[in-house]
Amino acid sequence: MAESDDDVFFAALENQCKIIESALQSKCNMNQQIREEARQALVELKSSVYRNFVMIKSEKFVEACQGKLERRHVGFAKENV
Repeated sequence: MAESDDDVFFAALENQCKIIESALQSKCNMNQQIREEARQALVELKSSVYRNFVMIKSEKFVEACQGKLERRHVGFAKENV
């Protein structure tokens, strides 16, 4: 089964997060406070992206968007008659 563009994007984003996470865990010359702030920002980013990705992929969200677009299309058509 072929992956959708969304799945490919999410996998690439997840991979980039792993790379950043790995860099943060390394013993580089970054001071502890900066490393902790970066780690926390990464956690928040991953959480936000995951929540939004799951919401967008849900059927109800897609149906709601399609319904809203259809209503706008009908309203637009009535205005231009």
